[in-house]
Amino acid sequence: DQTVILASMVESEATTKSDREKVAGVFLSRLRSTSGWKLQSCVTVEYAKGMKKAVISYEDTQYDSPYNTYLHAGLPYGPICCPGMESINAVLHPTKTNYRYFVLDGKGRLYFAKTYEEHVKNSEKLYPSS
Repeated sequence: DQTVILASMVESEATTKSDREKVAGVFLSRLRSTSGWKLQSCVTVEYAKGMKKAVISYEDTQYDSPYNTYLHAGLPYGPICCPGMESINAVLHPTKTNYRYFVLDGKGRLYFAKTYEEHVKNSEKLYPSS
């Protein structure tokens, strides 16, 4: 169950095999973190609210749902979509990386970052008014 739930998030976040493997690596490192790091995945908020947005707001991240990984630690209540084999395999064989963050541009490309500061810079470049 956990593999399918995580793979559904990977499926919703990434479009290429390489990106799916990196996203799986980021999520798994957060899940394994001893500091109680939440997954903080925008796609889980979008699923919970039944909407798609280029950029979710802080208010969106406060939406009370067992699917909201900004509020709740660990995996969401259940899968948010039906993942393909590529996403399932990405969860089973993730890329080992030092990346801890990623942000999606409006064209389906992911920008990965190792530090929060680097992530903020990537986000500001992609979404200057956010």
